[in-house]
Amino acid sequence: MPRTRRLARAVVFGLLAIATAAACTPDVVSVDAASASDSTSASGRAAIGICGDRQTAAEPGLLLNAHDIWPAVDDIGKVASDMSLNDAACRAAVAVAPEPERISCELGFPWYASDALPIALARLGVTRVREAEFLRVRPDRSVAAQVSEYVLTLSGSAAAQIEQAAVTCDGVQARDAQPPVYTIRDDLNGITVAVRIGYDTAVGLTYTGGGLSDATKLALLDKAAELASRAAPNG
Repeated sequence: MPRTRRLARAVVFGLLAIATAAACTPDVVSVDAASASDSTSASGRAAIGICGDRQTAAEPGLLLNAHDIWPAVDDIGKVASDMSLNDAACRAAVAVAPEPERISCELGFPWYASDALPIALARLGVTRVREAEFLRVRPDRSVAAQVSEYVLTLSGSAAAQIEQAAVTCDGVQARDAQPPVYTIRDDLNGITVAVRIGYDTAVGLTYTGGGLSDATKLALLDKAAELASRAAPNG
């Protein structure tokens, strides 16, 4: 599991422990994930800053919440962040990076390892990344299921390049869906990734663990896309 997702687990577990001690339900918990990208490639370390280092807590209402995914379940949590890639640090990092990062389909959307993700996405023309990680845990605190959500603000040819990545990762386009929707399935034909790619926004969900039907997964993608559409035009 990428380091960012390991961090998400640790943060969510801590939040769940606090919530349990206080006898309250960890419905939706957003935290400042400024430390989630504390290490980037050396190419991004310019004097003007580090690409992807400008992270804040995600604005409420633009991402799913945990009870959207698992209604009436208490042992769940969320950690979310908002990362700008539209700055001088990212432009400088892209300029000096030797070559594009290779996608890793096994990681789920958007198919880049956490340490490479800011520069890789900035190179494609992604200007902002909103991310949320959701966990459902068992009574023994082991992970029962995990969902990751990414909302990417796109510019230039980013939409076409992300769509090509979806195809490369064996994504199948849904018929009659506009903007295009791609799904990636496991060996049992269950959806593991669902992504909607519009001209200026891409929304993707990656599912790990059972408990959700394919119909529910696609409905969650629709809801995530609707929430993402509420963002300001430049964000």
